Amino acid sequence: MHYIIFSTVILFALANNVLARDTQEAIQVTNTPPSIVWAKQFDTHCCDAIPMIIDNNYIFFGTRKLNRLTGSLIHNYYQTILGNRIKSIDIRDQNIVVASMQNVREEERDRSFDYFWTVFNLKTGKERWSDYQNSRDHSVPFVTINGNNVYIIKGALFNELIAKDILNGKVIWKKEIPYMKDLVSCDNSVFVQTGERVFCFDALNGKRQWETPLPGGVWMRMSAGKSYLTISRFDPDQEKSILVTLDAHDGQIIWKHEFPHGFLFRTAQFDGKVLAAVESDKDFESGQLLAFSLGDGKIVWSNRIAIDSNGHDFTPVRFGGQVLIWSGDINHVKEFGSSGKIRLMAYNAMNGKHEWEYFPETEECSIFSQPVTADRYIYFNDQQRIFCIRKN
Repeated sequence: MHYIIFSTVILFALANNVLARDTQEAIQVTNTPPSIVWAKQFDTHCCDAIPMIIDNNYIFFGTRKLNRLTGSLIHNYYQTILGNRIKSIDIRDQNIVVASMQNVREEERDRSFDYFWTVFNLKTGKERWSDYQNSRDHSVPFVTINGNNVYIIKGALFNELIAKDILNGKVIWKKEIPYMKDLVSCDNSVFVQTGERVFCFDALNGKRQWETPLPGGVWMRMSAGKSYLTISRFDPDQEKSILVTLDAHDGQIIWKHEFPHGFLFRTAQFDGKVLAAVESDKDFESGQLLAFSLGDGKIVWSNRIAIDSNGHDFTPVRFGGQVLIWSGDINHVKEFGSSGKIRLMAYNAMNGKHEWEYFPETEECSIFSQPVTADRYIYFNDQQRIFCIRKN
């Protein structure tokens, strides 16, 4: 069940740009819930959660560029995007890279998948370059941007880490490591993870900086900061998750924390803490949001939340001095064994105090993606609709 859950969750955490982050740090939000600003519906032709990212006054909803204050459509890249499932997007300067995939043949004996990476000029909407591969193995078209380079994982065994020039697609360097399953970058480093190890490369020249064996389990997701790298691992045999925190400079494991009977979602780092959401019960319908000290792994605070095993993305998100996360209804879990209507919860990032919650407008709203934020605005989507709410 965990693999089904994880496959529907967007595998890339989408961050705001530096300007948006700097603005957020000054926000002083109140305890009253947000109010709706606008909602737009689009025909997305997509069966997965749709990634979003903010760039100054615009929000990119899959392949659509919108005015983030009004929701008006400015440009749609859909007609030129290859693949019908947009898995991740990233932005740098006047360029957007879109990673997508599509099933070519779904029969188990002869299944095949196409993976695409496409870079566009944000101002003109014209394609700069694209890359492609077909594989019988199911994975995710991982992508990240660092400086003037785009980094992707290719190869029949997903064994090629390739750095390309963002403007023309020229290969800068390439490394071979079998079965790479995740890709993140921070500062001048690129991190990749396999089933057993994590590697760090210099983003400019591809020189291997370090590699570290990982505890038992299968790969999950990484979160990179300037000083720390946090990795979510899952052990299907023992049905437990492990949160591993390493020194980002030398790869030394600083601390580990195990979650018995828990499925650990992607983590988020800020203010000296790592925030983690985990399904903590065997019924997988309830869980916890925990804040750990990045330096020593001590639990700073924790809150019980209701986690729905329906593919929602429970990655914690920063909003000024608060932490945002989707949750179900804890009382509904106790009485009926299911999470009930999902809502957006806000907790004080310092002490974990519950400050407000927001219910999406319609009962039918099936929200799979994590929210993204800028200034006092919060954005989320339910595959075909994108919503903008605002804190006063």
